[in-house]
Amino acid sequence: MFKNQFIILGGLCLLKKLLTAIALAWVMVIIWYTDAFYFIDNPLTDKITNKPRPTNPDIKIITVDSTSLNKMDLESWSRSQMAELVDKVATAGAKAIWINDLYTSESTIPTEDQALAEVIAKHANIYLPVKVNFDVIGQPTRVLEREYLKYPVFDLPSERIGHINIMKDRDGVVRKILLGVPTLDDEIVPLIGVRLANLLLPEDSQITWNKSFIWSRGLERIQLDKNLQVGFSYSSSAKSKFDTIPAWSVMSDETDPSYFRNSLVLIETYDDVRNFYKTPVVGQMSETEVQANIIQAIIEGRFYTEISDSLAITIVVLAAMLSFYLFDALRLKLGIILLIILLALNTGAVVYFYNNKAILLPNFATALAFILAFVAVILYNKVINKQKN
Repeated sequence: MFKNQFIILGGLCLLKKLLTAIALAWVMVIIWYTDAFYFIDNPLTDKITNKPRPTNPDIKIITVDSTSLNKMDLESWSRSQMAELVDKVATAGAKAIWINDLYTSESTIPTEDQALAEVIAKHANIYLPVKVNFDVIGQPTRVLEREYLKYPVFDLPSERIGHINIMKDRDGVVRKILLGVPTLDDEIVPLIGVRLANLLLPEDSQITWNKSFIWSRGLERIQLDKNLQVGFSYSSSAKSKFDTIPAWSVMSDETDPSYFRNSLVLIETYDDVRNFYKTPVVGQMSETEVQANIIQAIIEGRFYTEISDSLAITIVVLAAMLSFYLFDALRLKLGIILLIILLALNTGAVVYFYNNKAILLPNFATALAFILAFVAVILYNKVINKQKN
């Protein structure tokens, strides 16, 4: 009789532990899918994925800022002035020049368009952007055709056009890039950074793609996430930025145009000077410098991909349940030591897989699973002891 009671009590104890472990697992599933702790997880991830390094000297920015307008006694920067600036730099032998301005409508002054069109036709190293309006997806076909993807009014080959959409995470920070977007004709317009980076990459390391959205850098496949994006590492920091030259300095020949020979030159227009994005490295960064960071990341192959939700959930749930049973088998002091070891191993695994596999494992969620499992064991034992008394 006592033996049967002992077996029953033991079975109830095991059942309570199992139910506690299952409840803990469900808590972690809810935490993962709600991304409740993104404000902690994202900054921790940023420390791992962004390491200070020198910016590429072959990437230079010319900025049409307010100082340039004042120096040249101008109220605005016209297309004819842009044509003169671009012609100077292109003639000096720049590898490529990208104007960060959406010329999707004609100027009210025809001669302005004519001046810029002549320069674009004259040089084969000038690139222009397009921008996708994702808000019109699902709208009638006529709306899509008019608003989805507008091309520049200037005539230039499709190989010299790239999209400039910058994607933000939930916290408004730019950590990922959309390598390409589909057109309504099922073609793909690559990111402008892909176009420009390929000019500096050797042929066997260039970025390639197909209509199935399979992207590669050389022979190495670029793994995209569920949103067809890939994470990238910034090179800019508070102490290191891309070489930036004001437009007036080039126009006045204070900066010799030959300085830009064999360089990728990004021209930041006056409107874009005031267009800033939150980044993991310096807080606010201009759109053009974000694009410069993307170009360098592509050249260096500094991409990373988060593992799938299903695999991440499996890791987090197993971490919670298995550590719960481990902590339950140990005394409190040994449990604390084990918790510290597990947290260290988790950090080590995240860093290893990022550095060696360009894969980002769940970091804070796994650490939280260990911590909650430890707390759950303490609370479970208190409840059990209270019931015994």
